Amino acid sequence: MDRDLYIWVADMNANMKCVAHGVSAQLIGRDLMEFKDSDGKMFIREIYELAKTRGSGWVDYKWFRPATQKIEQKSVYFEKVDHYIVACGYYK
Repeated sequence: MDRDLYIWVADMNANMKCVAHGVSAQLIGRDLMEFKDSDGKMFIREIYELAKTRGSGWVDYKWFRPATQKIEQKSVYFEKVDHYIVACGYYK
C-alpha cells in the first residue's frame, strides 16, 4: 500500500473471488461480484464485463475513504491476466 493505492486481484472463474488484497485480508476468499458502491452501482460486475470484452479499462464508483472517513469518488484501473483481474484504484 502506498497512501490510498493498493492492488487487489480477483478470479474471474470463481465469481470474482478475491485472491489478493493489499489492505483488507478479510476480503481474500470472498466473492466480490455482488459488491455495490454507496449509490448501489454494481461496480465489480462492470469491471468483470469490461474485462471479458476489452481486457482492461477504468471504472468509476463511490467508496469509503479511510483517510477522510467519507464516501468519495474513486476510479479503478484493471487488466485481465489469464482468468484473473488485477486492479488498482485511486480517490479523485
